[in-house]
Amino acid sequence: INEMKKAHQAGGRAVYTWQKQPQDKVANLIGIGLVTIGMIQLVPAFYRLSTGKGKME
Repeated sequence: INEMKKAHQAGGRAVYTWQKQPQDKVANLIGIGLVTIGMIQLVPAFYRLSTGKGKME
């Protein structure tokens, strides 16, 4: 626990607590990747909705 406490107190206000642990970088990259994939999928979805393409009949 003391090691984690030192890690969270290091860097002061310049570094957020959710970026200080070694595994936080992986978790942040996974989250950014999921958001990016979702945003990329929205572009064709909005296009199809606006043009009426890809409808199931």
